[in-house]
Amino acid sequence: MKTIRGKIVVFFTLCLAVAGVLALLYYQNALSLRQKIYAIERFDDLLNDVLELRRYEKNIVFFRDADSLKEAMAYLKRVGDDYNGLKEDIRGITGSKAPLVFEKNLANYRQILDATIAPGGGDPLHEEHLRAEGKSLVDFAQLLIQKKRHRIDQALKRVLIIPLASIVFLIVLAFVISRFVTTGILKPLLLLESATEKVARETFTPISYEKDRKDEITHLIASFNKMVAELDSRQEQLIQSRKLAAIGTFTSGIATS
Repeated sequence: MKTIRGKIVVFFTLCLAVAGVLALLYYQNALSLRQKIYAIERFDDLLNDVLELRRYEKNIVFFRDADSLKEAMAYLKRVGDDYNGLKEDIRGITGSKAPLVFEKNLANYRQILDATIAPGGGDPLHEEHLRAEGKSLVDFAQLLIQKKRHRIDQALKRVLIIPLASIVFLIVLAFVISRFVTTGILKPLLLLESATEKVARETFTPISYEKDRKDEITHLIASFNKMVAELDSRQEQLIQSRKLAAIGTFTSGIATS
């Protein structure tokens, strides 16, 4: 598009496309951030259930409390349910190996807990293993929250970058529009205004311009230069006619005398 109208259409179409892309990116990142915030709440639930499990674990180890055992088994089931609901998300955060380790720790914890409360249980070695496996469960849940928070921070930065990118885009857009209007429209119009004033003073000076350009302003300048050339030519003809008329009058006066 070489015309000003075509350039304006292409320019604003491009602006709309960029604005649409920025809006889509902002929406996608905001949606992703919302999902991550919801997921970290579920990770918090997993950690809280593990901590509650360990709280009852202490009562079982020290007091052999049957009620604590019942609550511990209930929380053990909740931890398993929490993990199964988050398994795919956990794999996305930690990779495929870490969930297998957690599953193994959870199975070992259940096995050691059963051995601890069994008749004749209470072996200090079992209790030590139970505490070690419980600590591993807590560490894993805390690691998940740490990694998820890091991802939320990254997603938040991406969301914040988009408005900044929009501001930069608007600044560049304003600069481009200003330069286009100044060099492509205002400057040629000022030249036309100045040349028109000269024509009013009977000074027929053509405007120099880039002939390779094919926009409306260039066509207007070309038409103006053509008009100036015709006016200059007619003025020359008029001057010659006046000279011939003056010579004829002078000659006629001499002949009469």
